[in-house]
Amino acid sequence: MKLKEPADVKLYILTLMNYVDFPLKYSQINDIVLQDDFVSNYDFIDQFEELKKAGFVKNTEWDMYEITPSGEFIARTLKGDISGYVRENGIRHAMQFLAFDKSKTKIKTSLKAREDDTIDLELQIFRRGNRVISVTVNAETDFQAKRMEKNFTENPEHLYKFIYSFLMGEGIY
Repeated sequence: MKLKEPADVKLYILTLMNYVDFPLKYSQINDIVLQDDFVSNYDFIDQFEELKKAGFVKNTEWDMYEITPSGEFIARTLKGDISGYVRENGIRHAMQFLAFDKSKTKIKTSLKAREDDTIDLELQIFRRGNRVISVTVNAETDFQAKRMEKNFTENPEHLYKFIYSFLMGEGIY
């Protein structure tokens, strides 16, 4: 389900920011809003600017953004206008994303050539020094293995979210 109407996109952004309830970097807001694919990047950029112009979101002195009291009022008053499914998934995934980001989660990767000329790529996620996920994937080529490694390194929270969602039976892939 994609949110297409500008008012729906604005309300979704405000709802997530209101629930988080602390200032965020622009990149964090962008990642949180886009992660479930309910909003396109173009719509996010356009509507976030509109929210700033209207005074519903403001830039703090540390180059972070927070919802204003009028933005909070809109989010609370109109939250029923967004489908429960969209709202609840967005909130749950926003909190997962922020927990991953805030917990100083570390990642580790390693590549190992096999006798059959394929490559084993090991991907690990650590939280507070404890390994929480370890996955080994066999790639056909070095190029494929390095591409997978790069994608994991740039967005480890996606693998984390996928594995936990799949194993919990949430069906969010």
